[in-house]
Amino acid sequence: MAEPEKEFDAIDSNDGGQVLFNEFCNWAMKRGLDYDSDFEEGDDAMVKEVAKEEKKAEEKNEPEQRKLRKRDEVDFNKFSSALPVGKDAESKEKREKMFKGMDNSDNGQLSLAEIDLGILNYVGEECFIMKPAIKAAYRAARGASPSDNEMESSFVQENEFRALLVNIRRYIELYAAFDAIDDGDDGRIDFEEFSTSLDMLKEWGIKVENPKEEFEAIDSNDGGQILFNEFCQWAMKKGLDYDSDFDG
Repeated sequence: MAEPEKEFDAIDSNDGGQVLFNEFCNWAMKRGLDYDSDFEEGDDAMVKEVAKEEKKAEEKNEPEQRKLRKRDEVDFNKFSSALPVGKDAESKEKREKMFKGMDNSDNGQLSLAEIDLGILNYVGEECFIMKPAIKAAYRAARGASPSDNEMESSFVQENEFRALLVNIRRYIELYAAFDAIDDGDDGRIDFEEFSTSLDMLKEWGIKVENPKEEFEAIDSNDGGQILFNEFCQWAMKKGLDYDSDFDG
């Protein structure tokens, strides 16, 4: 690095005299920083290790995280106003600015890392805690354009950005419902948790006649637990409405 002081000033976007994490991330992604060349998305061993460390961190901070994830603490109106999904000119303009602000690599497409950081900056910590919802929305939105080739489908293109935001709003609502049922806070719903949530499900517009039969139908991989993606598929088919005031 030829001019460290000049580079530092460029990273320190708020002129605070220190480099914050989000400032570092913006700079590092533009520069293509590769901290560990052995760490690839397909490296199962590394992914498992990272997941293990994340779980430890979650358990350590569980009281505060759980507080932020409780139903009464979820401000859906904040999400609604922060994610411009309308088809009007004003919403379109906001989306264009938001996309450019999240596109730290300046390549006209968004990776999952850029989406994670962008949602954290635009919406706030409460939304970031619902990371499984963001990841599910990313998977649903990428490749939404029929013109995508195989490489492009790993990213969200600008013409898929509205679909991403719509999905984020919907999956956040579903994650809040999933989290309310998941009393064990382990990211899975067992039969006991499901069977004791029937009143809540009824409140959200789903009447379950045969809990055991319904549970087995949701548990598509026969793992004995309902995972978030399985819950989402079932809930969307059933028309689950966790918060009727939240226009997703």
